[in-house]
Amino acid sequence: MADTQPADQTQPTDPAALYAQLTPDQRAAFAQQFITQFQQSGNPQSQQMAAAVDPKTATPQQLADMHQHASANHPGLLEGLLNHPVAVAAFAGLATYGTERYFKSKEQPK
Repeated sequence: MADTQPADQTQPTDPAALYAQLTPDQRAAFAQQFITQFQQSGNPQSQQMAAAVDPKTATPQQLADMHQHASANHPGLLEGLLNHPVAVAAFAGLATYGTERYFKSKEQPK
């Protein structure tokens, strides 16, 4: 079945776009989790990436880079991170926001 939702009603699949929707505090929490796990990984590339990011000022692109690095090099880490209470709360909030936008758009006259 074809997707009939307008393009602006779909959730982003690009990690940077997803992280851009988080608050700075939520981004900082994600960054800190990535950094902690990367520092403990024993992987020099992961440790270097962790050292290059300040969680207080982490950008959506930096989080996306860490996300993609974790996906490629530490899949269990990414799964654990996405099940972390901060992640669950953040993504639940985004899902609620997306749902509200969808239904509000249906209420507007065409």
